[in-house]
Amino acid sequence: MGVVRTDGLKGRRGRLPSKPKSPQESPPSPPVSLITALVRAHVDTCPDIPNLDYSQFQLSKTDDPSGGREANIKGFYTILLQSMDVLRSWAEKIPGFSDLHKEDQELLFQSASLELFVLKAAFRSVVRGQGSGVRVRHGLREPEKMEELQMKIIDCLRDHCTYNSEAQRKPHFFSRILSKIAELRTLSREGLQCMTEVAKFDDVISAPSVIQNYISNQLPF
Repeated sequence: MGVVRTDGLKGRRGRLPSKPKSPQESPPSPPVSLITALVRAHVDTCPDIPNLDYSQFQLSKTDDPSGGREANIKGFYTILLQSMDVLRSWAEKIPGFSDLHKEDQELLFQSASLELFVLKAAFRSVVRGQGSGVRVRHGLREPEKMEELQMKIIDCLRDHCTYNSEAQRKPHFFSRILSKIAELRTLSREGLQCMTEVAKFDDVISAPSVIQNYISNQLPF
């Protein structure tokens, strides 16, 4: 999936097309461009940065090293599960995603959610401190439908990088965005390997079932 900067869009949220509460109350909304729909999906599911609770990101301090490690692992699992809930809500808002085969939706979500988790974590870290890697996932039942949706979104991103005034000031912006996908895949694989090691050798803390699925299914990244 492409990444579109939305700096400043949150304050202009009212300019995005609004959904009618019901067909009886107002006429249908006019057609919405894909880029607007993607931005809206992000804005609707992204918490307000200034109101984020960063206390969960603080490492636990205790005189007992094992107790601190246990608290930190449990805290990580909590953050990861909460992030997955947000990511699932976001994915369901992407135009065309719900039209894919149900099993393909689940495979795509599971295989990409760690990458998106890494991306969101990196973005929040930046906020606090203020060759293309695109390919089709293995194991899809209807890869053609996925490729069609993927190309629509990539074309939309290319148009945004071509005509958006801010993107025009950044050399090779489109190719640089796509090149980050391979890096995200590498980081997510390393993260999964770390979780696998923790789950394998830690008899005290059992990983949540969602995490166990990642480990046992050997998802095709």
